[in-house]
Amino acid sequence: MPYDHASVSGVTSVAYAHGKPVIVSDAGSLPETVDEGVTGLVVPRGDSSALASAMVRLFRDADLRRRMGTAGKAKLDGELSWAADIHRVAAAYAHAVLRRRVRGD
Repeated sequence: MPYDHASVSGVTSVAYAHGKPVIVSDAGSLPETVDEGVTGLVVPRGDSSALASAMVRLFRDADLRRRMGTAGKAKLDGELSWAADIHRVAAAYAHAVLRRRVRGD
């Protein structure tokens, strides 16, 4: 995803769901969803040479594509899952309630 400007993209999750590695630009929060060299590659936005190099690297290395795709699927099923989101929200809510009780509100 060679975005020049972006906040988030659902394309990363779709790729991970299908066990595919991703190449993203460093625009917005896109790099936060990619473990560089593990689930995909991050390139500087606007750097077409870096994007081309990343594409060629994945094209030429089937084992790397497979490893990154497997890692992306695991990331989606783990830390990016609905269950993980629910856990984080519940923990934040519990922390807020506890803080309020401690303050006596």
